[in-house]
Amino acid sequence: MSTVLLNFTLSGETYSLPFAQIDYYHSYFMKYAFVYGTAIGSCIITVIMMWICSSKKTSPIFILNQLTLLFMLIRSTLFIAYLRGPFTAMSYMVLFDSSTISDPYQAYQVTVAASAIEIPLVTCIQLSLIYQIFTVFRTQKFKQLKFILVGIFCSLAVVIVAIYIYSIVAFADESKVYYEPTHQAGYYASWSSNLPFTLFSASVIASSTIFIFKLVMAIRSRKILGLKQFGPFHVLVIMSTQTMIIPSVLLIIGFTTDSSYTPTIGMLITVLSLPLSSMWAFSLNNNSHPTSSALSLISRSSSGSSENTAISAAINSYSMFTKTQKKGPDLENGDAMAERKLEDQYFEGTNSEASYEMQLEGASLIDRKNDSISVKSESVK
Repeated sequence: MSTVLLNFTLSGETYSLPFAQIDYYHSYFMKYAFVYGTAIGSCIITVIMMWICSSKKTSPIFILNQLTLLFMLIRSTLFIAYLRGPFTAMSYMVLFDSSTISDPYQAYQVTVAASAIEIPLVTCIQLSLIYQIFTVFRTQKFKQLKFILVGIFCSLAVVIVAIYIYSIVAFADESKVYYEPTHQAGYYASWSSNLPFTLFSASVIASSTIFIFKLVMAIRSRKILGLKQFGPFHVLVIMSTQTMIIPSVLLIIGFTTDSSYTPTIGMLITVLSLPLSSMWAFSLNNNSHPTSSALSLISRSSSGSSENTAISAAINSYSMFTKTQKKGPDLENGDAMAERKLEDQYFEGTNSEASYEMQLEGASLIDRKNDSISVKSESVK
């Protein structure tokens, strides 16, 4: 059946086309339609979930992630319009004759707009990654490394956006032949079609490496501080969903295969992973129980447990040995900023590990004393 020729007449001329070629065109465009249709549905669901779950809707990272999802939604919608337009019709794919299109300029505008919207999309992705990296190294210990990495990623983002602009301008100029067959496009470098996506993939892979580095450092710091460790399942969830490793793998596969829609899938997964990676970037690692979310709605610890009593007593006794820690209600209320200052001072060597162990032993003695008092009070009753 695939070798059978289809004979048809257009503009008074007869053409022959094998059915295999028709199947190829339909399969090619159907795959793109499926990818962009999935992108539209997933972006809408993610936007709704973020508005429901986020408590700080005015934070910069929330706004950046919302803009990224919005631009991805617009881009996918424009590409669906392009796939349903005259440039993907069988008559144009066979003849490449714009005279068969009723309004070629409008179809050209949709095509260029679908590509041009990629510029603000990539810009928002880069800004979100830079802000997350800035947050990962917010402690005093990594102050110099923070500014170095942020400077490198800012420079890389500027280069990426500039090359994307150059690539879109070149594409728009070369695509004028769609509605103006006599148009002569200018000369553009051959790297303009591949280099933008290559640099974009490199930035995502580098960001994934930094998020994995934070996971390793979190496990190490919790072990030193004597806090409850991340479980194997918790580490697996963070690694697979919050460190951008899956988008990185998909972007790498896009270079090693001939599939033209794999890079689109990689960019979609990157956009959908930004809210999860931002939760990991903003998470605190010095809580009594490990968490990878800065917006946790369910607390896994009990306020009356002996473990919380020991941790709070250790923190309060730790403040007696610090030189710069202020006395006040911050530590008693479990203020997150105060706990981060304690961790920073601990890593900077303000106190030795021996003094920290003495504080934990004192906390355990206080804990046992409280238990004995509670037993005596119950016996009196």
